[in-house]
Amino acid sequence: MRVMPSVIYQQSQVAVKYLRDLMEGKIFDNPKDHEVLARFVEYVTSKDDLIVDFFAGSGSTAEAILDLNKRDGGERRFILAQLPEPTPEKSAAREAGYDNIADIGKERIRRVIKKLNEEDEGKLQADDEPAQDRGFKVFKLTSSNFETWDGEAPVASAEDASVLEERLLNAVENVNSDRSREDMLYEVLLRAGWPLTTQVAILKLADGEVFSAKSEENDTMFVCLEDLVNEELLREMIGQKPAQVVCLDVAFHGNDQLKTNTVLEMRDRGIEFRTI
Repeated sequence: MRVMPSVIYQQSQVAVKYLRDLMEGKIFDNPKDHEVLARFVEYVTSKDDLIVDFFAGSGSTAEAILDLNKRDGGERRFILAQLPEPTPEKSAAREAGYDNIADIGKERIRRVIKKLNEEDEGKLQADDEPAQDRGFKVFKLTSSNFETWDGEAPVASAEDASVLEERLLNAVENVNSDRSREDMLYEVLLRAGWPLTTQVAILKLADGEVFSAKSEENDTMFVCLEDLVNEELLREMIGQKPAQVVCLDVAFHGNDQLKTNTVLEMRDRGIEFRTI
């Protein structure tokens, strides 16, 4: 039985020098020692646990978990949360292109994953030993990808009427043009109550792409974010028999007949259909 010591002593300069070498410059003061964190995680977690760090800083916790998984074959996962705190102006971090602390953490994780993958390439791997999944995703808290309707605005003048007209047009074209399809996908998943860790695949159907999300209960949701949907694409989605289908409302381009027929046909097939 292993017992964790009450005191672990490690010089802080060890972590400072390591991070400076890894990032090719001193871009973060007083990083946590990833080796000490790895020892702590090894003592208090199982090999398939989820570790959460709400003060991620330079990403030491991520490196600790990636290193530990490599050593013992674990499948631990991590969630790091970090406010985009600006780096000091004229600092080495800012001059290196890191505008905030979160940028430093993301780049550190990328470099660590690259280093570990390169180490694996130089070693023989047993046929029954699966390659470790070291991918990660980055999410930022921001405004919605879709314009929301403000029905509280008063209309008391010609100027107000002009504002109202603009809002009506925005309500029709409600997708923010500067957002990617992946941005919209994860907002749709969250609105539907699905976690950010949902497995997502891309299907080529008819002339378009459809995101296929699978829940832990093995239900499938199709999210179609094409700018235009037609009958052929909709029928191919129906033929795949998903539990849910979500499309952009603007993708119907005012074709109410196609939209109504789609709602009725999917209802008959037991498919929940929504537009956003």
